[in-house]
Amino acid sequence: MDLTNSWVVFLVGCCTFIPQPLHCRQQSQGPPFIKGVPVTVRDRENATVTLPCIVENLGASTLQWLKGEELLVERTAIDNDLVISMSDPRISVWPDNTLQIRNLRASDDGDYICKVARTPPLKSTQRTNSILVLFPPSVRLEPDIEEFEVELNGNVNIECIAQGVPKPIVTWTEYGGVAFTPDEMKILGSVPKIDFRATSRHAAGRFTCQANNGVGEPVSTSTQLKILYPPEVTMEREWVHTGHGAKSELTCIVEAEPEAKVTWIKPDSTTFPPYSSTRVTSTVLGARNTLVIRGMRDSDMGIYKCSAENTMGKGFAEVELSGNCNPVKIKERLSIATDLSYNLKWEVDCYSQVYDYVLKFKVTTENEWYNLTIPSTSSHTYTALYSQEYTLSGLEPSTEYQVQVQARNKYGLGRPSKTFSFTTLGYGQAPTDIPQEDGGEEEEEAEKVQVEQVIEERVEIKKAVTVYTVVSGADRLNFGMLILAVSNLLYVLL
Repeated sequence: MDLTNSWVVFLVGCCTFIPQPLHCRQQSQGPPFIKGVPVTVRDRENATVTLPCIVENLGASTLQWLKGEELLVERTAIDNDLVISMSDPRISVWPDNTLQIRNLRASDDGDYICKVARTPPLKSTQRTNSILVLFPPSVRLEPDIEEFEVELNGNVNIECIAQGVPKPIVTWTEYGGVAFTPDEMKILGSVPKIDFRATSRHAAGRFTCQANNGVGEPVSTSTQLKILYPPEVTMEREWVHTGHGAKSELTCIVEAEPEAKVTWIKPDSTTFPPYSSTRVTSTVLGARNTLVIRGMRDSDMGIYKCSAENTMGKGFAEVELSGNCNPVKIKERLSIATDLSYNLKWEVDCYSQVYDYVLKFKVTTENEWYNLTIPSTSSHTYTALYSQEYTLSGLEPSTEYQVQVQARNKYGLGRPSKTFSFTTLGYGQAPTDIPQEDGGEEEEEAEKVQVEQVIEERVEIKKAVTVYTVVSGADRLNFGMLILAVSNLLYVLL
């Protein structure tokens, strides 16, 4: 075979059937131009990506791929030989000038220029394509601390710094606090930085910043916001009834940040702690601070102060431990009205013997009160529950009245009952549906439960007690016998 003719055939075939190398394209006519439109390729790290650069009429021009000023690939013809030079082994170029990058890195992100370089005065032409390297989000807080402390009324400023491609969307959530409404938290959650004034201690809680860009799973970080404030002290009850030999508990609620030191100050000015005894002890359960006094003495009664102190300041609250009787409870359901009178029935819980009652009444529309002293008809009972009834006479028909009742014992007058209102019947109108004193099975069961509770509390009294049980009404005889039997049993045991 004639090798010369074969070479000619090869050259013809080369120029006809395969993408034209530079020495073939020298025969092309017209200036070179790049086909297609700019593209942006998005992919994750370690992927393989390609950027197209289809050139028509390349001829003897030089094709270059550049990233910024860095030359990545140069493809040219020297003495009719095709020469390709590349700066990175991960980079290659296809016969149609497409750029390929393997094992994509974050540093590969950016613009890539496909340039057809021509000898001046001929103008060069170029096309810019882009690679966007996707990587999952990362997030941190500024300041990057586990606990963020700020004083009450101070400014809270926490920035969430998120990185990733594409740019992550940042959202804030808050757990544990009650200072923000859902709408307020929505506003806080829509910005990378939260900035507000801590006007309430309830703004404290865990604030979490989450970043999400759709690449991988969302990530988050959080900080515990602490609002520093002086102790806020409240009493569970401001007045507590007690009696000789009884057990009494006084509880104050202390809210503070940082934690406060709590001290109880007794009426004789002694403090607890450090004062302690087997008779007087204290317990702490969360914010609840309880002083327990057993075997109550008259000298234990008086005003107790619960004082709390931390680095932010001090606070206190007071409670009275009193031997005076509890407020009287008027039993509306058992009271009976006529046109000229009203039969009142009430009861009071009192540790010591009730001497008498002070009854105040007036016409609702008038200002003047009338006072009556009514001797107690009940002896001391083991249940400490005294009952009494009294009929107010000489009233006006169809008139509304108001009543208050107080019980008196050796310590003085107890707290008044709630104001009770009633209306007399019309003139000559007879009462109907007279209530039964026993109050039905529900009231009897409730009284039994109350008796059991009081008995349990009073087993701590170490001396014998003499019990006088007063029960009115034949239909309450069985219940009275129950109380007497339990009382006798306790007398033997104690």
